[in-house]
Parts: sequence; C-alpha cells; structure tokens
Amino acid sequence: MYNRPIDALDDWIALLSIATRYVFDRIRELAICEISRQIIDPVRKIALANQYNIPHWLPLAFTDLVKRPEPMNDAEAESLGLRNVVRVARAREVARDK
Repeated sequence: MYNRPIDALDDWIALLSIATRYVFDRIRELAICEISRQIIDPVRKIALANQYNIPHWLPLAFTDLVKRPEPMNDAEAESLGLRNVVRVARAREVARDK
C-alpha cells in the first residue's frame, strides 16, 4: 500500500498487533508470514504466539527452547509463566535422559 517497506522485526510485530486488534485478517496473515521468516528467540516467539493467538508457532518454538543448551533465565521464565516453564523443564529432562 505504501512505498516504505517494513524491514524491522519490531515494526512487523507492531503491525501484527494493530491488525489483530482491528481484525485486518489479510494484513495479520502477512505480518505472521513475515515474522515467521525471521529468526526469533524461542521465548519471544512463544510469548508472541500466546499474545496474538498463533498456535502453529508453538510446537517448533517449544522444541527450539528445549534443545537450547542454556537454561532459561529469570526474565524468560517470568514471561512464559509457571505452567510453560514446568513443561519445558520436564521436556528437557526427558530429552536429557534419552
């Protein structure tokens, strides 16, 4: 629609927020597609998926988080919530045992 292309991840996330809020479905799908193409920290991707109802992002993001060598820090754990932190910890234990 406009000449200025969107390059920054934060701009795509802002567009996703607006499109979700005002039910601009085509723009929302475009934003989801563009965000999917970028490399995003799995914790942030899970938070975005929960915030903007994008459930198909969750399996891969949780898998990436479980496979990540470093444990979650306090800020990441807080953003995911207790239930998700416990699930990730459980999955990491199972993966470690295999």
